[in-house]
Amino acid sequence: MEKEWGKLVHVGSSLPSKPEQYALFVGRWQPLHDGHKALFARALDEGKNVWIAIRDIAPDEKNPWTAEEFRHILKTISYRIFGTLTTVTVAYSLGASLSMASLLGVGELVIKPIIYFFHERLWYKHIRIGKKG
Repeated sequence: MEKEWGKLVHVGSSLPSKPEQYALFVGRWQPLHDGHKALFARALDEGKNVWIAIRDIAPDEKNPWTAEEFRHILKTISYRIFGTLTTVTVAYSLGASLSMASLLGVGELVIKPIIYFFHERLWYKHIRIGKKG
């Protein structure tokens, strides 16, 4: 008997969420887009912990980064979000108008990720402090 896949595929769960329950997403995430973010958000909204695994494959034309390099990119993005919010908050609390504090935040949001990425690559490739071998 052939299965009716439309009836068997079950993305959501009618079962109550458990604290130890995880949603595992495995992929290249190149590029990370709104569809990926929506999947992660849905799992979080369902009360699940989210694990994001980066599949490591050899770089090629369709996949320009290794998993390690892509991890650096994701780390850069998350660091900048927190850094920019901190800059805007500090500037505003020190008396800058909200528009001036936001302008400062946008400026550093554009410049600092580039600097950070190359700084990370420099450390990864050339600075051996704390690394074996």
